[in-house]
Parts: sequence; structure tokens; C-alpha cells
Amino acid sequence: MSEQGEQTREKIKAYITRHREEHGVSPSLQEIADGVGLSSHTAVRTHLLTLKTRGEVDWDAGRFRTVRVVA
Repeated sequence: MSEQGEQTREKIKAYITRHREEHGVSPSLQEIADGVGLSSHTAVRTHLLTLKTRGEVDWDAGRFRTVRVVA
């Protein structure tokens, strides 16, 4: 995997953690995209699926704003 992709995924995890601490709720995909400088929420979803496969994040299927960092 590319170094840039890894850096983006680390930024995403940090953003999720910070947003949950500051707001008490997980960010939306669009908020994550805006927060880490990605052009679309689809790009965020791709990175989140990679992180979920690795066991680094999780979320409740079918529910909004439930993404959380687990590792």
C-alpha cells in the first residue's frame, strides 16, 4: 500500500477520535472528507473499509455516525 494512503488513513483515525472527543458523536463521511482534505465521502468510505478489514475501526451497520477507532 502506498505511503500516502497510509498517511491518509492515520489522518482519518485521528480525525474520528478528535471529533468524537469534541462533539460526543462520530463524524459523518463528508465531515471526515472535509476534515482530512479528501474530495469526496466515497474516498473516505474506501479508506474506512481498509481500516475495518485491519480491525482498526468499526461501526454499526445501518446506523449513522457510529464509526469509531478500535486499535
